[in-house]
Amino acid sequence: MPRYTTAVPSTMSQDEAFAYMSRFEHLPEWDPSCIEAATSSPTPVLGARYEVTVRFGKGIQRLTYEITEFDPPRRVVFAADTSRYRAIDTITVAPDGSGSMVSYDAVIALKGLRKLAAPLISGKFTALGEAAKAGMRRVLNPSAGA
Repeated sequence: MPRYTTAVPSTMSQDEAFAYMSRFEHLPEWDPSCIEAATSSPTPVLGARYEVTVRFGKGIQRLTYEITEFDPPRRVVFAADTSRYRAIDTITVAPDGSGSMVSYDAVIALKGLRKLAAPLISGKFTALGEAAKAGMRRVLNPSAGA
C-alpha cells in the first residue's frame, strides 16, 4: 500500500496551523500535484466535501474528498473513494515550543488486482510527497520567507 508520512515544524501556533491545513481548498498552495481544490462548505466540519483535481504521472484525476474525522485543533482526516483506490490523508497538529509540528500521513489503498501495482506506485507517490512537504514547509513558516 503506497504511503507517505512526514512532519514539518511550523512557526504558526497549533490553532493557526490547524485552521490552515484543515481547509483542503488550500491544497494547491502547497501540493504541486494538486491542480485545483474547491468546497461549498464555509468552514471545515465533519462531512464537508472537497472537489480536488490532481496530477499523477501523465494522468489527471478528479476526486471527492470528505472529512471523515474532525478534532480541532489536533486532527483532521480526509478520504476519497474511487473504483480503483481509497485515498486517506491524515493531518495532525501538535504544539511545539512557540509554534507547532504538523504531521501528514497519506495512504493510497489500492483495490482489487491493482494492489499488485503498489510497488510501482510507491516510488512515484514518495516523490509527490516530498514535493508537497517542501510546499508545506513554505506555507507553514510564512515569517521565514522560505
